Amino acid sequence: MNENPHARAQQLFAQSLVEVLSAPLVWRGFSWVGEQLNLPKTVLELGFVLWWAVPALVAVAAVLQQRASAQPGMPVPQGVRDTRGKNV
Repeated sequence: MNENPHARAQQLFAQSLVEVLSAPLVWRGFSWVGEQLNLPKTVLELGFVLWWAVPALVAVAAVLQQRASAQPGMPVPQGVRDTRGKNV
């Protein structure tokens, strides 16, 4: 799978822009829920940070799992390709 690096960079920029622009709305949502449930501000702040961190951590874990399973002597999941786009 040969992706255009320029197109990938544009996609990442667009995703980052959406995340930055939506942050105030997400914070307001956490604030509203906190007010309704009478939660301390620390809980809201932790929830807000986890809202952004958990998807990134899951993605990193998936990549690490895929790399670990591609070690010599280990079974490789069907459909996994190397950096040149060839089947492993």
